[in-house]
Amino acid sequence: MTELSRFHFRFSLGALVLLTSSWSLLAQAPATAMLSGIITNSSGAVVVGATISARNLATNQYTEVQSNSGGAYSVMNLAPGEYEVSISSDALSTKIIRVTLAANGRQMQDQTLSPSSADAPSLGDLGFGPNHARGSAQDEARVDRRTHMLMSINGSA
Repeated sequence: MTELSRFHFRFSLGALVLLTSSWSLLAQAPATAMLSGIITNSSGAVVVGATISARNLATNQYTEVQSNSGGAYSVMNLAPGEYEVSISSDALSTKIIRVTLAANGRQMQDQTLSPSSADAPSLGDLGFGPNHARGSAQDEARVDRRTHMLMSINGSA
């Protein structure tokens, strides 16, 4: 066997061993899943910096990410299973959803966050009882005045 033939044989054998060992490592890698989507507010604008927290219900393990400048998020390398996903942002209500992720699956979960109800006064705060529905134009004007007054007091206006 010539020197060049030996080199080709050794190189081919080394490449074969490398490919075989790489393939077995890939076969042993755990199957993971990915959750991604876009977070918007109720007017359709993207929410930058929203916190997305995914909790595996079987292991109680948390993974947390933030939405980017386009409102997009990706939670990668999740074990397959059921998750409780919490999406929150300042001045917006927190949304909690449940998702089931399959092995090697990718699930899109676009979500819309509403304004936080903590910022809006309740009917009780405005002087109305629990059975009061929509009233006359005078009642609505009174609600508007009281809402404005309460928001001024709370520093929301």
